[in-house]
Amino acid sequence: MKVNYAGLVGDVGGTNARLALVDEDGRIRHPKTFEAKDYASLSDVIGAYIQQTLGRKRPTKAVIAVAGPVVDGEIEFTNLSWRISEGELVGTFELEAAKLLNDFGAQAMAAPLLEAEDLRRIGPELRGAEGAPCVVVGAGTGFGVAGGARSE
Repeated sequence: MKVNYAGLVGDVGGTNARLALVDEDGRIRHPKTFEAKDYASLSDVIGAYIQQTLGRKRPTKAVIAVAGPVVDGEIEFTNLSWRISEGELVGTFELEAAKLLNDFGAQAMAAPLLEAEDLRRIGPELRGAEGAPCVVVGAGTGFGVAGGARSE
């Protein structure tokens, strides 16, 4: 059975670039990890990934979470000499749309969608207020933090 892909997704930090395709049902397909130091740019990594997984076919959309601030749709990586914009992704890979977002911002957006089985307790069991703000912190090549304020 032929699988139709909804788009390309990625998590790109100072050490690794992790890319995958998402099918129409939202399942992650063909995840691959690339060492950032082996590539001159994020475009080179994405090009290698597409060649390895799709050949000449192209995904139509891309959402890439990146380590560093995204300003006006552009990232200049903190721990790499890479710079890329959403417009460059669209033009280079003939996409309909591309979105770059901060990696910890992406995690903060996803946090309210997690189920109990997605979580691992690291402290005492405390009950938080329904709809309260959340914070995401973590170490990678650097130290990331993001907050999420909810509103109805």
